[in-house]
Amino acid sequence: MDKQFFTSKEAATIAGLTYRQVEYWRKKDIIVPTVNTEGSGHNVYYSLCELWQLALMGYLLDMGLDFQICCQILNEFKERHEEFMKDPLDFSPLKYTLCPDPEKGFTLKHLSPIEITQALSRGESVLLLWTENVNQRLIEGLSLVLTPKKKPLLTRK
Repeated sequence: MDKQFFTSKEAATIAGLTYRQVEYWRKKDIIVPTVNTEGSGHNVYYSLCELWQLALMGYLLDMGLDFQICCQILNEFKERHEEFMKDPLDFSPLKYTLCPDPEKGFTLKHLSPIEITQALSRGESVLLLWTENVNQRLIEGLSLVLTPKKKPLLTRK
């Protein structure tokens, strides 16, 4: 897949976020884009991997999770799936259950449907994180900003 980069404004549109959110997260080193410092000033560009991270953060925030918990889940996901993060749209979907953790707030687990039902019957919070949902959000966002020249990015293996 060709390397393609997007501006901060395009990244915000693609991920369904505000420009202000994207800039804040960049300044706080939550999602670090490529910065070109050649010439006067600097240009910030987001890769597909960074767009996926933005889409994940937006997805988690839309689920009603606290910002700090979203950051923690993003970091946990990046630590567990370095290869996935290099080209997220070319990987098979991953399915996680976000479960309460006394130390972290929430943690990523693989739970069977029976384990999910048992957790719910105990009154525990259970949220589903399926990368396919984040991928769909990203693909829909990309379709808003891609030019015909960039369209091959949407094809999947």
